[in-house]
Amino acid sequence: SAARGPAMTRRSVLLLPVWLLLACTSSHDLGQGPSPMAGGVYREALRPGLHYVFVKSNVAPWTDREAVVRKWRDEADRLCGDAGHEDLRVEDRVEEEMPPMNAIVFRLPYLVSIRKGYALCASAGLSAQEALRIIDAWR
Repeated sequence: SAARGPAMTRRSVLLLPVWLLLACTSSHDLGQGPSPMAGGVYREALRPGLHYVFVKSNVAPWTDREAVVRKWRDEADRLCGDAGHEDLRVEDRVEEEMPPMNAIVFRLPYLVSIRKGYALCASAGLSAQEALRIIDAWR
């Protein structure tokens, strides 16, 4: 109805600051299940010193690639420690999580930024080629 339209528009405008606060990365463990805002981190050790790391931002009407890259690096650093790591087959992308929301005179997309790939720890005792063979067999 026409009376409901302006109320929905006001609600959309009032929710925008909430979106601004939530549009970041999350430390939620996606291995334990989905998070309410879609974001989080999944990590899996293929073997000691070789880790698959997946980081997904919370849903937002814009992308935050830098935050996702930073979170991915932090996770790889945490998993590998001071010895450092080499990034293997890292991919960055943006996906639309749900259909866009109509807000006033424009449509707000529900986007997530994703970074996924493998961290080869210097302490693993593997060359990049050996690690890639393990990755190929794991996939």
